[in-house]
Amino acid sequence: MPILAPHADWLDALWKVAVVVLGVLFGVIGFLLNRTFKRRDDDLEKLQEKSDELHQKVEDAVAALGSKVEGYRTSFAEGLAHDLRIEIDEVKREWADLRAHIPEHYLPRVDFIRDNTVIDGKISALFRKFDRIEVKLDFLTEQLSKEKTSNA
Repeated sequence: MPILAPHADWLDALWKVAVVVLGVLFGVIGFLLNRTFKRRDDDLEKLQEKSDELHQKVEDAVAALGSKVEGYRTSFAEGLAHDLRIEIDEVKREWADLRAHIPEHYLPRVDFIRDNTVIDGKISALFRKFDRIEVKLDFLTEQLSKEKTSNA
């Protein structure tokens, strides 16, 4: 009995350490995933707000064009239409800039799936390693048990 007790304590401590390491690992992975998703959500909200602002600018420019053209049917209307075209071109440029920067702030579905597949593969590999460790621990425990019975 005194031979098994120190080994049992050692194995019990090793098992507890493995459980704590797994807990910390899953906690860190969960934290990182949560932070990533929150950043993506914040970026998407900002892009949506910018898109709404640009949409409002376009509507305002179109409304201004309609009201100004309606009020002026003389040669002055041509100058006004020119000014409005410049404003619309500016809004179009801003819209094009927004569309160009969307890939910097948006994670495409395909990339998300690929990243999750990589993470799942790594977690599966860890589980396989822990399973192998558990089998080795079971084997060592069985060997200790056999030694104890043979010594007794």
